[in-house]
Amino acid sequence: MLIKINTDNDKLQQIVEKYHLKLLVYYGSYARQEDYGPSRSDIDIAFISEQQLNSQQLFDLMSDLILLHRKSNIDLVNLQTASGLLKEA
Repeated sequence: MLIKINTDNDKLQQIVEKYHLKLLVYYGSYARQEDYGPSRSDIDIAFISEQQLNSQQLFDLMSDLILLHRKSNIDLVNLQTASGLLKEA
């Protein structure tokens, strides 16, 4: 099921291109648009990049996503380095 995420698609596309992301997936309560209120719900995002991101690039990616969503409680998961259990979920 695809759900439209309420964000600036042009800025999101810039982030995808900047970090060479092959996949960017929103999941969890934010993606399901469950109404827990803006202060309670975090944003869960998983990604796969064409190239391995170093620590600085991961920090910058997180910063760009925080600025995009105007929300600091973002859980970012690199599916290339995630545990097998998360990959199967």
